[in-house]
Amino acid sequence: MPNAVALSYLVAWGELLIGIALVLGCLTTFAALMGAVMNMAFLLAGTSSTNPNLLIGEFLLLVAGWNAGAVGLDYWVIPWLRRQFRRKASTET
Repeated sequence: MPNAVALSYLVAWGELLIGIALVLGCLTTFAALMGAVMNMAFLLAGTSSTNPNLLIGEFLLLVAGWNAGAVGLDYWVIPWLRRQFRRKASTET
């Protein structure tokens, strides 16, 4: 398989960063979405193990992610990002 070493590093870093984001509650909905995308790639590649159970949990986390702003770093990160985007949008017009 070409670029197997590079892809293995990308998968390892992706799993690590998604896990850290979910534990800290930073960009929870985006991290859960990326986890579901990675898990779906594993399922489509032919692995089965506990991936279907994890995929169901990730979808539940995506649905509940809307309320994730009340707990974790999302409480401070999401309003800060909104202010940054509004500030950038107001300077462009």
